Amino acid sequence: MENTDLFKTRSYSGCLRDAFGMMSNNFTTIFRHTWKPIFLSSLMTAISILFRLPDKNIHDLGNSHITAAAIILIVTTIVGLLAASWLLGELYSLLNDHGRKTNFKRGLALQIFSVLLTLLYLFEAFSDANAITYSIVTLLFLICLFPLGFAQTKFVADKTRTFHDIFMKDYAQGWRHFGYIFITALLAGIIITIIGCIVMLPLCVIIFGQSFNQLGMLDGDADGTPSYFLILLIATAFITFVLLNYLFVWNALVQYYMYGSIEATDREKEQRKKALLENEIEIKENN
Repeated sequence: MENTDLFKTRSYSGCLRDAFGMMSNNFTTIFRHTWKPIFLSSLMTAISILFRLPDKNIHDLGNSHITAAAIILIVTTIVGLLAASWLLGELYSLLNDHGRKTNFKRGLALQIFSVLLTLLYLFEAFSDANAITYSIVTLLFLICLFPLGFAQTKFVADKTRTFHDIFMKDYAQGWRHFGYIFITALLAGIIITIIGCIVMLPLCVIIFGQSFNQLGMLDGDADGTPSYFLILLIATAFITFVLLNYLFVWNALVQYYMYGSIEATDREKEQRKKALLENEIEIKENN
């Protein structure tokens, strides 16, 4: 499934269109290579939701078994991180010839870096309770993410890139194309938000229903949830996050084509500069 037409100048919508075309034309192949990490990641996310559900019984159970609850949360987080790296490795193994092992290692490095970056953001944003400081830090953080996303995609797509290049050459290259990256990401984000809201609707209905049920129980009402509620919740969450993961796959392909377009644009500029320089040298020699 390697794309020989990757390095081609594309418009914003062209990246979205080609990503959709690749996914729809090769969905069977993509599903065969990605369903295991996606199912595992979705299951870990569904389990972790239980610990954040507004349910007194679950909270009481967790408080009475704090060590076990902490172990489960740590395990689900680590396994989810590995599953996301596995997914990225499997996806890019279909796009390049680096091999699953290399792609997995690079995907894992990016996942760990993303977690550390998020923790750093949270520390900086909430170290001061001032709302203005929080807003400024959040805005700067979001702005800096756009060229960083390009640099990370290039790190996985191009085997010659080092982790150091993410913060240096490739990050600088991303800043030079900030407008293109921003608009492409904005269009993809709008589509993902619309589809994501539709996909999340059944899970939100269940969670809101449970929340109102808990409020009613605090006022003395009987528990209105059925005996199979937890099974229904986990199954709904699992299916929801499987679908959301495939939205992530599409967005990864958008980033991939955006990277190819930027690389093609820069190569064309370099070729034009080289041609102009050669013409100038030739003119001077003739004179």
